[in-house]
Amino acid sequence: MRFGQYARIKLNKEFSRNELVSIILPIYNAEKTVQRAIRSILNQTYSNWELILIDDGSNDTSSDIIKKLKDSRIKKIYFKTNKGLVKSLNAGIKISKGKFIARMDADDVSLPERLFHQLQFLKKNPLFDLVGSQQIIFDEDSKKMLKLYPKTKKKYFARQYYFFYKIPHPTWMARSLWLKEHLYRENNTYSEDQELLIRGSNLSNYYLIKKPLLLYSNSNILLITKLRSNKNIFIKKFLNYKNNLDLYKHRIFIYIIFDFLFFTLKTIFYLGSHLLKKYKFFSFKKQNNIISPEAKKILNEI
Repeated sequence: MRFGQYARIKLNKEFSRNELVSIILPIYNAEKTVQRAIRSILNQTYSNWELILIDDGSNDTSSDIIKKLKDSRIKKIYFKTNKGLVKSLNAGIKISKGKFIARMDADDVSLPERLFHQLQFLKKNPLFDLVGSQQIIFDEDSKKMLKLYPKTKKKYFARQYYFFYKIPHPTWMARSLWLKEHLYRENNTYSEDQELLIRGSNLSNYYLIKKPLLLYSNSNILLITKLRSNKNIFIKKFLNYKNNLDLYKHRIFIYIIFDFLFFTLKTIFYLGSHLLKKYKFFSFKKQNNIISPEAKKILNEI
């Protein structure tokens, strides 16, 4: 759903009275893409935000690029050495002043109405602590659309059983109090987002909007990274059951069995997909009909 100019201005004024949104954007050696990521925030239809840039010890020209930015809404943090994504995110969260916190990566692009739509959802749905959205995955070299992920909207309610949470990490917007209470665990390099959602799952509700609000740069994620992430998610779910035996009771055995089967199938899927791509038996099909003309225009310009 798109809003007319008058309706958007009216709602924008209503939201902007007290609702500052903090956007956390970690940067590490992203000199080729960081400008477009920042530009996508500057071009948001919702303007009451602060952008927190964390240069995580980059050794390219990324720090020089962000030093030149003059917008008063932009805050900058510089790490002398590379501390990793989790520490960068937590550093940004801790100094944020917004009632809501969003995040994205330095090689992605937020579509113009992303903040507006997500803020509108959280204000109208106090039951939910965090909202994400669909994302359009594109090829970094050819700038062609590859696929829309996830396919449908999702509602995740506390204490219900889920294999994992299909809420793309760069699309998150959460209530500040909720995120500052949970933060990211620094020992979860390969699955920090799933670990946080699992840890908060017993008392939290999450939602995925069926609307693509972010262009996600497809990078060749190493197979070993996917396998480690899959393993970490399984371990964290097991620990969550162990720490909440009074809630799960006898169901814990059924859940662990299903989790193990899911873990096994997903591992086989990763290995199979890797082999098919390696020997060119499989490739993404272009899906140019999945996004709006506006999103296509933005993709062509980046």
